[in-house]
Amino acid sequence: MGEANENEDAAQDMRRGDGGDARTGGSGRTAPDPLDGLSGPVAAAFDGQRLDKALAGLVPALSLRGRRRLFSFYDVLADGVPRSMAHKVRQGQTLTLRRRPDAGNGPAPPDQAPELVTSQPPYLVFYKPAGLHAQSLGPGGGESLESWAAARHPGCIALTRLDRLTSGLVLAAQNAEAARAFRGIENAGRVFKVYLCLARGELPRTVARNALDTDNRAKTKVLPFPAADPLRTTAVFPLARDPDLDLTLAFAFIKKGARHQIRAHLAGLGHALYGDPLYGPGDEPPGTGLFLAHVLVRFPGVSARRFPGWSMPSPLLAEAQQRAEAGPIEMDADMKALFGE
Repeated sequence: MGEANENEDAAQDMRRGDGGDARTGGSGRTAPDPLDGLSGPVAAAFDGQRLDKALAGLVPALSLRGRRRLFSFYDVLADGVPRSMAHKVRQGQTLTLRRRPDAGNGPAPPDQAPELVTSQPPYLVFYKPAGLHAQSLGPGGGESLESWAAARHPGCIALTRLDRLTSGLVLAAQNAEAARAFRGIENAGRVFKVYLCLARGELPRTVARNALDTDNRAKTKVLPFPAADPLRTTAVFPLARDPDLDLTLAFAFIKKGARHQIRAHLAGLGHALYGDPLYGPGDEPPGTGLFLAHVLVRFPGVSARRFPGWSMPSPLLAEAQQRAEAGPIEMDADMKALFGE
């Protein structure tokens, strides 16, 4: 399963593990940043141009939007002085990128550990940080939420899971009877799941109903016809857009999912998630994680929510995230109609 992969074969006993801390990538070490300290002169072609355009001479692989996003994580210096993206540069000036110490690495804090969000017997809801595998990969496979949870709640049964890059809520049952009951509730369309995501472009309010091919594929393929199961759809509700960065913060609503469902559906709509190395163009600053988190799950008898501690690329998006976290999460009448409720 991926970020919304609650298929029936996923329910299995969480085996006992070592219960160690969950560090991003399993090591807790931060990879070197190849852009930090990168420096070079302004060429004649960029004389009098805005700084965000002149950066093309320093980082030619990045698009204009990619260069603008650098300002969210780096101080961009012209002759040693931090400047804004609108600053006009002169030929011969030295441009330097200097990563800000408070920039972090987007949505995956390296020291974040899993936690039990709530116990509402016979169900448990855990939080999985980005960078941690949901399931055990066997001996030598590194730490996982599965081993962490099994060490603290022996015998619990995984009902949902997330892919390694995605953070958020993971549901488990305390016994087999509860696991079977959940599958019945899910198949009846009574499970409500909400993800927070940051997508590229001006993402509209919409519903993606396309079928997905996940068989023996590292990358899920979006098919040109509707899914046979109408519950496996993705409804998207935009919250705020930063026009300078061309990024939209949104909620994604699902009832059942397939591997990489939200990531593939949004990429298929032309709005790949920011920080997605598989479905996106990969022009983010080094160390940027995937901006996708499962923030709410609700079904009869159980309700849990938990937002990620993301470092957003702009103040506008950070404020929108704060409003979303503080407010209720519900679909309005128009969204319910789109989603088929």
